[in-house]
Amino acid sequence: MGDGASSEILKTQQRCIRRLSTTHAMAFCEKHKISMDWLLCGDLQGLRRMTQEAKAKPPEMTKAQRKEVTQLFLALSPPSAVP
Repeated sequence: MGDGASSEILKTQQRCIRRLSTTHAMAFCEKHKISMDWLLCGDLQGLRRMTQEAKAKPPEMTKAQRKEVTQLFLALSPPSAVP
């Protein structure tokens, strides 16, 4: 690839980045659990945090939480029959 093509790609990327609002970037990062530091700035510490969080074991449900979920589930009414 020549310098002209690389330059054109860079200009296209810059135009796309300028159109991206902070609100949309934050929503995307939150939805997909992506570090904004890494995505927007290339910060490798953000990448490290993101991968560590993804590997972390989810917290276990306490006995009280399990009891509450069971009660809520049992309180649901059965679905009505569809003709």
